[in-house]
Amino acid sequence: MKFFYIFLLSIAFLFASNPLVYSALGDKVYNNAKKIEKLKNIKQYYMYYEKIDKYLSDINQTKQLGFDIEKGVSKSNKEYLKKLRELSSINDFFIRSAEHTLDISIESKDFELFTKIINTGLIDLKRYKQKILIFYKENKSYIRPDGLLGEFIKSNTPKNKQKYDKAYYERLKKLREEELIRRLRKKDRLKQQELQQKLEKALKIKKENIRKKQLMELQDNGVD
Repeated sequence: MKFFYIFLLSIAFLFASNPLVYSALGDKVYNNAKKIEKLKNIKQYYMYYEKIDKYLSDINQTKQLGFDIEKGVSKSNKEYLKKLRELSSINDFFIRSAEHTLDISIESKDFELFTKIINTGLIDLKRYKQKILIFYKENKSYIRPDGLLGEFIKSNTPKNKQKYDKAYYERLKKLREEELIRRLRKKDRLKQQELQQKLEKALKIKKENIRKKQLMELQDNGVD
Protein backbone atom coordinates (compact mmCIF):
# COMPACT_ATOMS: atom_id res chain seq x y z
CA MET A 1 0.00 0.00 0.00
CA LYS A 2 2.84 2.37 0.92
CA PHE A 3 4.61 1.55 -2.35
CA PHE A 4 1.41 2.24 -4.30
CA TYR A 5 1.02 5.66 -2.61
CA ILE A 6 4.63 6.58 -3.40
CA PHE A 7 4.07 5.44 -6.99
CA LEU A 8 0.99 7.70 -7.38
CA LEU A 9 2.87 10.62 -5.85
CA SER A 10 5.74 10.12 -8.27
CA ILE A 11 3.31 10.10 -11.20
CA ALA A 12 1.77 13.36 -9.95
CA PHE A 13 5.21 14.99 -9.79
CA LEU A 14 6.08 13.69 -13.23
CA PHE A 15 3.05 15.22 -14.96
CA ALA A 16 2.71 18.39 -12.85
CA SER A 17 3.45 21.41 -15.02
CA ASN A 18 4.41 23.40 -11.92
CA PRO A 19 5.95 22.47 -8.58
CA LEU A 20 3.31 21.48 -6.03
CA VAL A 21 5.11 23.14 -3.12
CA TYR A 22 3.61 26.62 -2.45
CA SER A 23 1.47 26.11 -5.57
CA ALA A 24 -1.06 28.77 -4.52
CA LEU A 25 1.63 31.37 -5.12
CA GLY A 26 3.73 29.53 -7.68
CA ASP A 27 0.96 28.69 -10.16
CA LYS A 28 0.04 32.36 -10.57
CA VAL A 29 3.65 33.25 -11.34
CA TYR A 30 4.46 30.30 -13.61
CA ASN A 31 1.19 30.41 -15.58
CA ASN A 32 1.66 34.08 -16.42
CA ALA A 33 5.25 33.73 -17.62
CA LYS A 34 4.36 33.13 -21.29
CA LYS A 35 1.85 35.97 -21.16
CA ILE A 36 4.45 38.41 -19.86
CA GLU A 37 6.87 37.21 -22.54
CA LYS A 38 4.34 38.37 -25.17
CA LEU A 39 4.85 41.94 -24.00
CA LYS A 40 8.10 41.85 -25.98
CA ASN A 41 5.96 41.89 -29.15
CA ILE A 42 4.68 45.34 -28.19
CA LYS A 43 6.95 48.26 -29.09
CA GLN A 44 5.77 50.27 -26.08
CA TYR A 45 7.53 47.69 -23.89
CA TYR A 46 10.93 48.00 -25.57
CA MET A 47 12.42 49.50 -22.39
CA TYR A 48 11.42 46.36 -20.47
CA TYR A 49 12.94 43.76 -22.82
CA GLU A 50 15.96 43.05 -20.62
CA LYS A 51 13.86 43.04 -17.45
CA ILE A 52 11.45 40.55 -19.02
CA ASP A 53 14.29 38.27 -20.16
CA LYS A 54 15.84 38.30 -16.68
CA TYR A 55 12.43 37.67 -15.13
CA LEU A 56 11.84 34.63 -17.35
CA SER A 57 15.30 33.31 -16.56
CA ASP A 58 14.65 33.70 -12.82
CA ILE A 59 11.34 31.88 -13.21
CA ASN A 60 13.03 28.87 -14.85
CA GLN A 61 15.66 28.70 -12.10
CA THR A 62 13.06 29.07 -9.34
CA LYS A 63 10.81 26.48 -10.93
CA GLN A 64 13.68 24.00 -11.07
CA LEU A 65 14.38 24.68 -7.39
CA GLY A 66 10.72 23.89 -6.64
CA PHE A 67 10.98 20.55 -8.43
CA ASP A 68 14.26 19.79 -6.62
CA ILE A 69 12.53 20.39 -3.27
CA GLU A 70 9.74 17.98 -4.26
CA LYS A 71 12.27 15.32 -5.24
CA GLY A 72 14.18 15.79 -1.97
CA VAL A 73 17.29 16.98 -3.81
CA SER A 74 17.05 20.37 -2.06
CA LYS A 75 15.66 21.55 1.27
CA SER A 76 15.78 25.28 0.49
CA ASN A 77 12.09 25.87 1.22
CA LYS A 78 12.62 29.34 2.70
CA GLU A 79 14.79 30.42 -0.22
CA TYR A 80 12.19 29.09 -2.67
CA LEU A 81 9.35 30.94 -0.95
CA LYS A 82 11.41 34.16 -0.92
CA LYS A 83 12.09 33.87 -4.65
CA LEU A 84 8.40 33.19 -5.36
CA ARG A 85 7.39 36.33 -3.49
CA GLU A 86 9.89 38.40 -5.45
CA LEU A 87 8.64 36.95 -8.72
CA SER A 88 5.02 37.50 -7.64
CA SER A 89 5.75 41.18 -7.07
CA ILE A 90 7.17 41.53 -10.59
CA ASN A 91 4.24 39.57 -12.00
CA ASP A 92 1.81 42.00 -10.35
CA PHE A 93 3.78 44.93 -11.75
CA PHE A 94 3.38 43.69 -15.33
CA ILE A 95 -0.34 43.00 -14.80
CA ARG A 96 -0.90 46.57 -13.55
CA SER A 97 1.17 47.84 -16.45
CA ALA A 98 -0.94 45.88 -18.94
CA GLU A 99 -4.14 47.28 -17.44
CA HIS A 100 -2.74 50.80 -17.70
CA THR A 101 -1.72 50.14 -21.30
CA LEU A 102 -5.27 49.00 -22.08
CA ASP A 103 -6.59 52.34 -20.76
CA ILE A 104 -4.03 54.25 -22.85
CA SER A 105 -4.93 52.30 -26.02
CA ILE A 106 -8.61 53.16 -25.53
CA GLU A 107 -8.05 56.83 -24.67
CA SER A 108 -5.68 57.34 -27.62
CA LYS A 109 -7.63 55.03 -29.94
CA ASP A 110 -4.51 53.00 -30.65
CA PHE A 111 -6.28 49.99 -32.16
CA GLU A 112 -3.14 47.91 -32.73
CA LEU A 113 -2.02 48.39 -29.12
CA PHE A 114 -5.57 47.58 -27.94
CA THR A 115 -5.49 44.24 -29.76
CA LYS A 116 -1.95 43.30 -28.77
CA ILE A 117 -2.29 44.04 -25.05
CA ILE A 118 -5.48 41.97 -24.83
CA ASN A 119 -3.89 39.12 -26.77
CA THR A 120 -1.09 38.81 -24.20
CA GLY A 121 -3.64 37.24 -21.87
CA LEU A 122 -2.69 39.55 -19.00
CA ILE A 123 -6.00 41.44 -19.10
CA ASP A 124 -8.84 40.13 -16.95
CA LEU A 125 -11.47 39.99 -19.69
CA LYS A 126 -14.30 39.43 -17.24
CA ARG A 127 -13.34 42.49 -15.21
CA TYR A 128 -12.92 44.74 -18.24
CA LYS A 129 -15.71 43.22 -20.31
CA GLN A 130 -17.85 46.35 -20.61
CA LYS A 131 -14.94 48.64 -21.45
CA ILE A 132 -13.59 46.28 -24.14
CA LEU A 133 -16.95 45.58 -25.77
CA ILE A 134 -17.96 49.24 -25.89
CA PHE A 135 -14.66 50.30 -27.43
CA TYR A 136 -14.77 47.46 -29.96
CA LYS A 137 -18.37 48.12 -31.01
CA GLU A 138 -17.66 51.83 -31.47
CA ASN A 139 -14.49 51.19 -33.51
CA LYS A 140 -14.88 47.71 -35.01
CA SER A 141 -14.24 49.01 -38.52
CA TYR A 142 -10.64 49.70 -37.46
CA ILE A 143 -10.01 46.68 -35.22
CA ARG A 144 -8.97 43.25 -36.40
CA PRO A 145 -10.36 40.84 -33.77
CA ASP A 146 -7.89 37.96 -33.80
CA GLY A 147 -6.39 35.80 -31.06
CA LEU A 148 -7.89 36.14 -27.59
CA LEU A 149 -9.69 39.32 -28.58
CA GLY A 150 -11.37 37.53 -31.47
CA GLU A 151 -12.49 34.68 -29.23
CA PHE A 152 -13.76 37.14 -26.63
CA ILE A 153 -15.72 39.19 -29.19
CA LYS A 154 -17.16 36.03 -30.73
CA SER A 155 -18.28 34.64 -27.37
CA ASN A 156 -20.01 37.93 -26.56
CA THR A 157 -21.67 38.44 -29.94
CA PRO A 158 -25.27 37.24 -30.54
CA LYS A 159 -25.32 34.30 -32.96
CA ASN A 160 -28.22 35.54 -35.05
CA LYS A 161 -30.05 38.73 -35.92
CA GLN A 162 -33.04 37.86 -33.77
CA LYS A 163 -31.00 38.64 -30.66
CA TYR A 164 -30.43 42.21 -31.85
CA ASP A 165 -33.78 43.21 -30.43
CA LYS A 166 -34.85 46.20 -28.39
CA ALA A 167 -33.59 44.61 -25.18
CA TYR A 168 -30.13 44.14 -26.71
CA TYR A 169 -29.80 47.80 -27.66
CA GLU A 170 -31.10 48.85 -24.26
CA ARG A 171 -28.38 46.76 -22.60
CA LEU A 172 -25.77 48.31 -24.88
CA LYS A 173 -27.07 51.77 -24.03
CA LYS A 174 -26.90 50.93 -20.34
CA LEU A 175 -23.28 49.77 -20.69
CA ARG A 176 -22.35 53.05 -22.36
CA GLU A 177 -24.16 55.07 -19.69
CA GLU A 178 -22.44 53.15 -16.90
CA GLU A 179 -19.05 53.74 -18.51
CA LEU A 180 -19.86 57.45 -18.93
CA ILE A 181 -20.94 57.71 -15.30
CA ARG A 182 -17.73 56.00 -14.21
CA ARG A 183 -15.64 58.51 -16.15
CA LEU A 184 -17.63 61.48 -14.82
CA ARG A 185 -17.29 60.26 -11.24
CA LYS A 186 -13.56 59.87 -11.69
CA LYS A 187 -13.39 63.39 -13.11
CA ASP A 188 -15.46 64.73 -10.21
CA ARG A 189 -13.19 63.04 -7.67
CA LEU A 190 -10.14 64.61 -9.26
CA LYS A 191 -11.80 68.05 -9.24
CA GLN A 192 -12.82 67.58 -5.61
CA GLN A 193 -9.27 66.64 -4.64
CA GLU A 194 -7.90 69.65 -6.51
CA LEU A 195 -10.42 71.96 -4.82
CA GLN A 196 -9.62 70.50 -1.41
CA GLN A 197 -5.90 71.09 -1.97
CA LYS A 198 -6.56 74.72 -3.00
CA LEU A 199 -8.73 75.32 0.07
CA GLU A 200 -6.12 73.83 2.38
CA LYS A 201 -3.42 75.96 0.75
CA ALA A 202 -5.55 79.11 1.06
CA LEU A 203 -6.32 78.33 4.71
CA LYS A 204 -2.65 77.79 5.43
CA ILE A 205 -1.76 81.14 3.86
CA LYS A 206 -4.56 82.87 5.79
CA LYS A 207 -3.36 81.42 9.09
CA GLU A 208 0.20 82.46 8.29
CA ASN A 209 -0.91 86.02 7.53
CA ILE A 210 -2.89 86.20 10.77
CA ARG A 211 0.11 84.96 12.71
CA LYS A 212 2.37 87.56 11.09
CA LYS A 213 -0.16 90.32 11.80
CA GLN A 214 -0.38 89.30 15.45
CA LEU A 215 3.42 89.33 15.77
CA MET A 216 3.56 92.83 14.26
CA GLU A 217 0.88 94.06 16.67
CA LEU A 218 2.79 92.64 19.61
CA GLN A 219 5.97 94.34 18.44
CA ASP A 220 4.15 97.66 18.00
CA ASN A 221 2.91 97.35 21.59
CA GLY A 222 6.42 96.78 22.83
CA VAL A 223 6.01 93.10 23.47
CA ASP A 224 8.97 90.98 22.44
